[in-house]
Amino acid sequence: MHQFGTHGYRWVLDADIEACFDRIDHTALMGRVRGRITDKRVLALVKAFLKAGILTELGEHEDTHTGTPQGGGATRGRTAVSSCAEGGLTMSMV
Repeated sequence: MHQFGTHGYRWVLDADIEACFDRIDHTALMGRVRGRITDKRVLALVKAFLKAGILTELGEHEDTHTGTPQGGGATRGRTAVSSCAEGGLTMSMV
């Protein structure tokens, strides 16, 4: 921020793609992960995280067929797919 301010920039834009992580297709995500990771145990673990579901505020279990909630236990691993812009997924392993 400081660097941009000292080089004449006067505006800062903070943007978030609404529900981006809620809409990630599991099949597409696993395809991208398979392109970078060949260890079947790791792939099975990522898939298990994707399919684990969520607990509601009432303590009830809900299946997840797409997406991953931000802040979820496996979000860090799945943050590797970081861009939903224009329908594409961009891989950047963390």
